[in-house]
Amino acid sequence: INLFKSRGTQAAPTGIASGDTLGYVEWGGYDTAAYQAAASSIIVTASETWGAAAHGTTTIIRNTITATSAAATAISIRGADNNIGIGIASGTAGVHIRAGGTAAGSAPLKFNSGNLNSTPEACAVECLTDNLHFVITTGAARKGVMLDDGARLTSGKIPIASTNGRL
Repeated sequence: INLFKSRGTQAAPTGIASGDTLGYVEWGGYDTAAYQAAASSIIVTASETWGAAAHGTTTIIRNTITATSAAATAISIRGADNNIGIGIASGTAGVHIRAGGTAAGSAPLKFNSGNLNSTPEACAVECLTDNLHFVITTGAARKGVMLDDGARLTSGKIPIASTNGRL
C-alpha cells in the first residue's frame, strides 16, 4: 500500500503542513446493527511542515479495548524525537508507558519469570522466580533487588552496603 499526500491540486501540488494526515488504514465490521469503522487503525501524520530536508512523521496505532466501542491510542511514535508511547498519544521519553490501574492485569509493565542470561548484559533487567535483577555497566555485574513486604524492616535493622557501595 502506497499512500501519498500533497496540498494544492494534482496538476500543481504544494508541500504538506504539520498535522496533515499522510494516510491511514482502518479496520471495522458489522456489530448486528450497522457497520462500524475504525475499531483499529494505523494513522500517519506530518509532524512538521515538509520541505526538501524535512519529512518528519508521527505514527499512531489505535485499538479498541474489549467490551468498549471507542478506539484509543495503543502505540504512538512521535516524529519530533521518535519517542514511543505505549497506551498514550505522545510519549515524552524514549519509551513512555501509560499508568497502571488497580485491577489485576492492568499493570503498566510486567516481566515473566524465566532464565537469567548466561552472561550478564549491561543494563539488562531480568526476573527469575521471586528475584528481580538489574545488571550494572561496571563489570556487567548482576545485582539483585531486595523485595520485602516490610516484615523484616523493623527498628534496629539497617541495610548494609557491599564493598562497591551498592546495597
